[in-house]
Amino acid sequence: MVLAFAATVLIASQASTEPPGDFVLKIAFGQCWNETIDTTGPTFSRTLSPGETVTATVALTQEHRRRLYTLVVEAKVWEYPRVFEPAGETTVEELPPSDFTIEAQANGRRTVVQWLDRGSMHREAVRLRAMIRGVRALFAERPEAQRLPASRMVCL
Repeated sequence: MVLAFAATVLIASQASTEPPGDFVLKIAFGQCWNETIDTTGPTFSRTLSPGETVTATVALTQEHRRRLYTLVVEAKVWEYPRVFEPAGETTVEELPPSDFTIEAQANGRRTVVQWLDRGSMHREAVRLRAMIRGVRALFAERPEAQRLPASRMVCL
């Protein structure tokens, strides 16, 4: 009986992380240079210099898509306001702060969150930052993204 219950829980948890057919995630981020992640391509883009951007088409497996969807669900991205401005102390002062635009769609729901990350330690800021790091790491580790040249932008 316990084994049957555990198997049912395992199957249910796997099903809940399966991305729906309409799942889309786009994240544009940067400081004085930008990178963009888009699951519709799927693509990873990087600004090399003003007016010069390179893009790689990235191969994503179903397991990658599950991981991306799990990161979005765990971040509770649909609960954020359109413009996210968390209060709270910063850990370090970033000059300039990181700017993010996050677009997510799944199960007929769509949201856009804009955030100028000034290093707030508010739990929603920490949660969103963790999601962005996880998504970027998944794309940045792909061989197609690694072949892109480094940005020549300099932040002052």
